[in-house]
Parts: sequence; C-alpha cells; structure tokens
Amino acid sequence: MAEQEEIKQENLSLKIDTLTLRSKKENLLCDVSVLDEELEKRMDFINLLDKLKTILDKLLSMIPVVREFVRLVEEKKDIRAASPYGYTPLGRLLKEYRTPLLRYDRLVIFPEITSWQTSKGEVIPVYEDYNRRGTEYRLAGFWNVQTEQGIKNSEIRDEIIPENRICTLEQAEVYVKAVESFMEEMKSTESVRHDRSVYKTDKEKDGWSR
Repeated sequence: MAEQEEIKQENLSLKIDTLTLRSKKENLLCDVSVLDEELEKRMDFINLLDKLKTILDKLLSMIPVVREFVRLVEEKKDIRAASPYGYTPLGRLLKEYRTPLLRYDRLVIFPEITSWQTSKGEVIPVYEDYNRRGTEYRLAGFWNVQTEQGIKNSEIRDEIIPENRICTLEQAEVYVKAVESFMEEMKSTESVRHDRSVYKTDKEKDGWSR
C-alpha cells in the first residue's frame, strides 16, 4: 500500500511538473511571438526611413544647383539655362520644377525649390521664359504663395536676401542627418532587444532541462 501511494504521489507530481512546463512553454512562445511582431513593425518602420533617406540623398545632390539658383535670384540676375552642349545642371533643375502661371504668357514659377519671407508674405520668384524653350529666364517679379498674387520686384527688392530664405531644398541636408541619427538609434535599440530576448530564451531552456 505504501509503495502504491508513493507511486501515485510521484505520478501526480510528474503531472504537475508537466503542466507547469507546458504553461511556461506557452507563455514563452507567446512572449516570443509578441517580440517578433514588435520587431517586424520596427523593421518596417526602419525600411520606410531607408526609403526616405534615399529620397533625401537625391535632394542633397541638388543643393549646389539650388544654391546657384537662389544666388541668381537674390542678385536679380537673368538665368542662362543652356550651353552649346545642352541644358546646364541648373537648366535641368528648372525644367523639372517649373510651373507655368496660368493666364500669364511665358511666366513660370518654381515653388518647390525656394521661397523668401518678406513684409508682403512668403514669396517665390516669377521668371519669364524668354524664348519659350526653357533656356533663357528673366526675373519678372515675385508671387505671393498665400494670396497667389503678383508682387513687383521693386516692392521687396531689398528683402530677397539669404536671411529671409525659407523652404529650400537645402533643408534636406538637415533632414538627412536627423534621419541617419534616428535610424542608428533604432537599430541599436533593436540589437539590444534581440540580444536580451535570446539570452532570456536560453535561460528558460536551461530551466526546463533541469
């Protein structure tokens, strides 16, 4: 009788241990699943940042040409956008970003390249496409971004200066550095998380084997 009772107790203890191990295993699998899902979401976010960085890198390559453009605007000079060999780098930039002003013959603006904050509001330069081929541009005035009205060059001439420059592609340089810093921080965090989860899993496995 004593032996049977002892066997019964051992069987009961074995069942309890089995149920405990099964519960721990299920909890661990659940934790791992949550971690995997969290990691996948973060990796998707990092991939999006990679794509954003690619776009910003493209904008960065335009910065020297953008600087040439804003210099010519601030010096109120005409723009020669072609050479005997074809469009210049500036000419290609202007061709890509030009927007015709409706109802105004040959007048174009470049709203995505740069703007200036003045006493008349935020303005962008208005150029006359002199020969209609996008190779010769003459400064005709400025365009108010908010009111969509023209402003004479003489009214804000002295306000078109570097200190008043806003919304330029040059800001892409700042964005790229911010994105790179954030991405490095994210990747570092994910690496630490991964190492900790592996370490925890190994400890749990060691506990089961005892």
